[in-house]
Amino acid sequence: MNADFEKLRSLIAHVARSRPKLGKLRLFKLLYLIDFSAHAELGHSVSGECYENFEMGPVPVTLWKNFSRIMAPCTNIEAVPTPLGFDEQQITAKDDFTGVLPHDEAAIADRILAQFGSFSGNSLKELTHQQLPYLSTPRGDIIPYGLAGYLFYRKPKPEDAESIRANKPLMERLRGAVLAKQNHEAA
Repeated sequence: MNADFEKLRSLIAHVARSRPKLGKLRLFKLLYLIDFSAHAELGHSVSGECYENFEMGPVPVTLWKNFSRIMAPCTNIEAVPTPLGFDEQQITAKDDFTGVLPHDEAAIADRILAQFGSFSGNSLKELTHQQLPYLSTPRGDIIPYGLAGYLFYRKPKPEDAESIRANKPLMERLRGAVLAKQNHEAA
């Protein structure tokens, strides 16, 4: 998949407008939940972003690699001191950014934000660590959108996730489908 910078910025601003005290970890996990929910319901993500299995949970690859360039037009980022003695980034939407999401995509984003928007970044990390798409993907791999339908399916048992990871033909088919779609979109 290729991230659409304008759609990604519109989604980021939408999330930032609805959630005060938005930090990077919280933003990344909410984007993942929105994009995977949209893919399960609409057949496509909102942003076109790919998510990689990092130790801290799913991470939007394009945003991770181009954070300042993507964020600058749509958000303000302020360093806010914490009681623990370090600064956290606090992300707010710029008032003059006019990105708009289509109604169906905004409705999915609003539903996810209503359900999970009040969670802390660490709580969202814990949630995504328990979901099948993350559990079924080896560290460092792209999390296949083909697993989006299982995002909220159930909390899998460790042996379930291990069984899926061990199913080499299934994992190869999923990776192949992602690569084929990426190649098709690039053409």
